[in-house]
Amino acid sequence: MTDLPYPAETPRKREDLPDKGAGSPAPWGLRAAARLLDLFIIYELWNLLILVLGIERGANSQMPVDLWARLLFPVMFIVYETVTIARFGQTFGKFICRIKVVQWSDGHLPTPLESAIRALVPGVFLLLAFIGGPFIYAAAIAVVIYLTSVADTLYRGIHEKTSNTIELLAPRGLSRKK
Repeated sequence: MTDLPYPAETPRKREDLPDKGAGSPAPWGLRAAARLLDLFIIYELWNLLILVLGIERGANSQMPVDLWARLLFPVMFIVYETVTIARFGQTFGKFICRIKVVQWSDGHLPTPLESAIRALVPGVFLLLAFIGGPFIYAAAIAVVIYLTSVADTLYRGIHEKTSNTIELLAPRGLSRKK
């Protein structure tokens, strides 16, 4: 079980969760900040890897010429998200923004499968975007997937509904699965 307050029954409406503080739905602005921080972290790690491996970049571009090198970024992001959410319920960005991902049904930390589904739903479109060419517009679909949380009263986006998860405000600190 996670360290968040969670109702005995699966929440169905906004009133089933606390109004504010630990256990309340994480606001989408905080969620966006956490996502941007995580993307920045993975982007910098990817750039460092590209530099260390001496991979050639295209003329007038920061993108590597080789397709496999371009695809490293979305793969690194999917792995990072899957592992940290399954293990801690938080990525580094979510930790900084005090957000925790839990199972929708019971408030426990997500399983590795749920974490992978959660990362892959938008991640597949990032993979397509990094192929380049006309696929670059697939990145917009990933953004729309995240933005679907704005329209939901509990701020659950498509990636959360397909993975049986919800993002809640959490107290500071990483919790490990027990």
